Amino acid sequence: MLEEHGFAPLRRERRSGGVYWVESEGEHGARLLLQADGSLRITDIRVEATPCEDAALGL
Repeated sequence: MLEEHGFAPLRRERRSGGVYWVESEGEHGARLLLQADGSLRITDIRVEATPCEDAALGL
């Protein structure tokens, strides 16, 4: 599923002390980390959006 959204396949499991995780990098530099305890982190995300008026959002 990650490849469908621009991420590389998961790398081999890594470890630091008692913490285990796998990670993947996106085509634009984002990093996805999934830890053995179920924690999921996505960092270095770039978001592009077109600003709109509050009324367009129903605010």
